[in-house]
Amino acid sequence: QAVSALCNLAADNENKIAIANARGIEPLVRLLSSGTDPVKELAAGTLSHLTLIDDNVKDICDAGAIPTLMNLVHSESEAVQTSAVWALQNLALTSGSSEVIRR
Repeated sequence: QAVSALCNLAADNENKIAIANARGIEPLVRLLSSGTDPVKELAAGTLSHLTLIDDNVKDICDAGAIPTLMNLVHSESEAVQTSAVWALQNLALTSGSSEVIRR
């Protein structure tokens, strides 16, 4: 339920910054590979929101989100796939992250 609350909070720009400042990115990335499908969906959705703040993108990439999100594109859950694709799309559209994605 905490990740659901974070996903809702992350819709607001000030909260996007606050979540990153509270070191919330790495735990979200860990949930992408260790949570249940609904948790993975919400974690990816939260990261998708956080990518809309340029300062968060490097931290998201450094936390290893891209390979994990790429794996989730092949999930059996369509909802997980969709959230992962949205996060990857946002990352791809952000300046500076394209080099990380190519690696």
